[in-house]
Amino acid sequence: MIVNCEFFVITLYEFHLEATGIQISILYFKCNHFKAHEAFPMMATELNARFGRALSEEEIEERINETISKKSLSKASWAVKIFKNWLSHRQSQGIINGLHVFKPLEEMSAAELDSQLRYFVFEVRKVNGEFYPANTLRDIFQGIGFHLKNVMKRDWRIFSDREFKASRDALNSAMIMANRKKVEPQGGGPSIPLSYDNEEKLWNTGILGCETPKQLIRTVFVMTGKFFGLRGGHEHRNLEWGRDITLQQTEMGEALVYINRSSKNNAGGLKERHIAPKQVKAFENSENPSRCLIKIYKLYAEKRKTIENTAFYLKPREKFGEEWFVNSPIGHNTLATMMKNIAEAGGLQGRFLNHSLKKTTATHLRGMSEAQRRAQTGNRSSSLQNYEIVNDEDFRETSAVLYGNHTANRSTYVTKSRVQHLKDNISICDERLEIQSSSSKKMKIEMDGEKNKVIVTFE
Repeated sequence: MIVNCEFFVITLYEFHLEATGIQISILYFKCNHFKAHEAFPMMATELNARFGRALSEEEIEERINETISKKSLSKASWAVKIFKNWLSHRQSQGIINGLHVFKPLEEMSAAELDSQLRYFVFEVRKVNGEFYPANTLRDIFQGIGFHLKNVMKRDWRIFSDREFKASRDALNSAMIMANRKKVEPQGGGPSIPLSYDNEEKLWNTGILGCETPKQLIRTVFVMTGKFFGLRGGHEHRNLEWGRDITLQQTEMGEALVYINRSSKNNAGGLKERHIAPKQVKAFENSENPSRCLIKIYKLYAEKRKTIENTAFYLKPREKFGEEWFVNSPIGHNTLATMMKNIAEAGGLQGRFLNHSLKKTTATHLRGMSEAQRRAQTGNRSSSLQNYEIVNDEDFRETSAVLYGNHTANRSTYVTKSRVQHLKDNISICDERLEIQSSSSKKMKIEMDGEKNKVIVTFE
């Protein structure tokens, strides 16, 4: 007897021995090979939809590498190239002063690398033979560490592991020596924030405004970067229209809300799993509506409403009529040098880069609470942030400061929420922040954000 099913063949063999009257039954069980998509066509479809195709080892590595900062990889590649060139130079000289260079970087142990780095930080020079500035020496050292971790996949931390203490001590001494020699930093130094006066100059000279497409896109860039504390061209470039910045109604009125789901300070990985995405709100400028971010955003939305493009920044038309923008995003290089070009067009003196806008945010908010500054910039400085609440009143307050309606050296923007650490019987009497206590004396607080000081007097 043979029983056939979809996947198995079961055969029963029966034998009858006439002489002994004994019947013998043998059950033969055989499993046929089959394919899942032939056996369970519905299951195969569901599995493919749920899990996708099988990935190769190379594809896994590619996806991991996609999450690593390209800029950091480039810097690390530059640092490792310098180190390997030094290794080759040392090898060509043989054994000098007891230093043996006999292995490539990829084959060194932690102890061997530590020994090489001790000499390297003191001997490395620019191509023209000049000394590197202190910060550049640190960047090279850091780049080598980044390469070890992310490219070579070594579980080494050269800034913290005890195996690299000798090379860290050498780096520290080399940096001190570079500073003593007054070696000038490369690249023209750090960027500077945009002062209220400089921003006023950009408005007055027509660099910022809403009369032309070029004016409008520049204004959107500066205001967006300043109010939401965006750094560099990367965060600007990653903005998606209709997704990252949206208009919302709140109890304090209409607000432009920015949510950053991934940034340098919060990449969204395992280390940041307990950190909420950065969320910032910008409110209206009732004192100067022509410079209100909400009105500027609405105008930009109106001028690009016929364009279906997820890029936040669109190319402005040189010749325009009803159509102000091209259905194409602003180029990578143009966006990367946007603030630099704006400053040059406005005749501003100093080094202005895209990062200047985030520095502007932090600078203008000096004197405000740590929680407000952290919420606006997205910077993390302590574990207390998990317990601090920033509400719409706080965001409305920071909006007023960033618009320039209330600057850090005036005390009018300080509300009761800023003096909650004082006794419960203290109340604000007028705009001069003249505070009446329960005693017969009056206490007056003056805040000077430019000089980072608070003056308290009793009358």
